[in-house]
Amino acid sequence: MAKFSKVNLQNQVIMVEEFDHIGQAEFMYGGNWIDYHLSSTEGIIGLTYDPTHNIFKEPIPIDIVGVACSSWTLNTQTGKYAPPISFPQITNDQDDAGYSYYWNEAEYQADNSKGWVLTTK
Repeated sequence: MAKFSKVNLQNQVIMVEEFDHIGQAEFMYGGNWIDYHLSSTEGIIGLTYDPTHNIFKEPIPIDIVGVACSSWTLNTQTGKYAPPISFPQITNDQDDAGYSYYWNEAEYQADNSKGWVLTTK
């Protein structure tokens, strides 16, 4: 048996099942089925199939105020997005006080040396 992922018309993974072969999945449930393992990615529910890179990718991240992080780059091997600026180190005092860093896309767009903001959210 092998694992396959069913994708909808937007290429979002909506179902994962095991079958003897992909034809069995198509016969039993219809729709578009893809191998569960592509490159170093897995077709879990909630991810999107990217036919250009033949990977499953995570949704584009959303910043602290709900804006899509358009400055982040998709790693076409892992299907994960990476920020243009490395995540800053948080101190023990900041952590103890309940602070954490969150991305703010507008901050980055205004000054591309900024983006991470320290807040309690």
